[in-house]
Amino acid sequence: MNSPELSRVSANPTDVMFRQEGLNDRSPPIAGNACQATDLTLSFVGDPDLIREKWLEFERTAVCTFFQTHHWLSHWSRYASPSYGETPFIVIGTDATGQLALIWPMAKVRSMGATVLTWLGQSYNTYNMGIFRRGVLRALGPDDVRAILSRIVEANPDIDAFNFYHQPAHWDGLQNPFALLPGTPSYLKSYVVRLEQDFENFCKSRVSKKFQAKVRRMERRLAETGQVECLLAQTPEERLAVFESFLRHKDYDLSRLGVSNAYRNPGLARFLREIITCNEQEECFEVTSLTVDCDRLATIIGANFKQKFVCLILSMDNENPLAKWSPGSILIHDRFRNCHAQGTDVIDMGIGEGHHKNAWRPDELPMFNTHFAARFRGWPYSAGLLLSARARRFMRNNPYAWAVARRARDAARAMRSLYARYASGRN
Repeated sequence: MNSPELSRVSANPTDVMFRQEGLNDRSPPIAGNACQATDLTLSFVGDPDLIREKWLEFERTAVCTFFQTHHWLSHWSRYASPSYGETPFIVIGTDATGQLALIWPMAKVRSMGATVLTWLGQSYNTYNMGIFRRGVLRALGPDDVRAILSRIVEANPDIDAFNFYHQPAHWDGLQNPFALLPGTPSYLKSYVVRLEQDFENFCKSRVSKKFQAKVRRMERRLAETGQVECLLAQTPEERLAVFESFLRHKDYDLSRLGVSNAYRNPGLARFLREIITCNEQEECFEVTSLTVDCDRLATIIGANFKQKFVCLILSMDNENPLAKWSPGSILIHDRFRNCHAQGTDVIDMGIGEGHHKNAWRPDELPMFNTHFAARFRGWPYSAGLLLSARARRFMRNNPYAWAVARRARDAARAMRSLYARYASGRN
């Protein structure tokens, strides 16, 4: 079989689009929404804005997470991708009728001497996956995904390996076909809470009486110190002020722990500032804070997408003495109540454990990582990822080893924190 023919469509090397003819281009129109990998015509785009209108229209009915929307990834590719060494690489699949079947927002990165294909923005996104027409996602199996990836590599000989992580095992009731490819279950889990019709009964079924009483007690304690308000930022300036408070809170917390602060990356900080203050989809984002006499003690920045509220970032001012009254828990409770009033079906609390999540008894969403070599020269990179993933999973599943690792990590953090304070004192 001859290799697929490539024809150049754009002469701009930074915004190059290639067209790869499908293997069965003259096949009859596909019945319904289903299709096979051999029926797809693939094209590749280096900038999300090149297909902006088609992307926006497609995501309204397609199966996708908030982190694969055009608004999110176009801002990411513009402001953050350069800081993370990413070259955006968007894979577009159309069926024999010319309709969009899928969009895979990917990126090329260099790591350990290999060119690796990843999801675009996967180092920060809560979830990474493609955007699929529902019937296509239902029909695609692992062999179809392999076939599409093989065609991508055939058209792009520089790709050595695949590394896709933070992928949900299923979404909107459908299995993620990448879950059956070579890879490993993630040691991280994501947590979601499905709201019920009656909020009071929902709280009774989800939250213990002890925790509810604690929240009411904390509210009274805070009210005794000043005027307590849960505020929704209305203007770009107010949103930016809340975000700057979040940065201060995180910087204090992570410095105290001796942990590196990812938000000091200028590309990431610029991306978040731009996306939450952009007027294009300002109704999507909700930026809230809890204040006591105008002192901002806790923040939550989230997004509304397809009847879901996605918690993007949250913080608490642990430097303030009033932090002992758990303003973060109070703000989360207020956010849940407002989401219920707005008709939200699901609150996505994101990846990672925490007392503020466990209190609501959330459902776990299994996550997985996919990594394997595309060519011989990508094997060392993929083998290293596999060994690292197995080591993490062993540590998590072995209570003794995990306890030792946590003690070593906490000791290292304590040493870094002491050194940071010492250096700060000298300065």
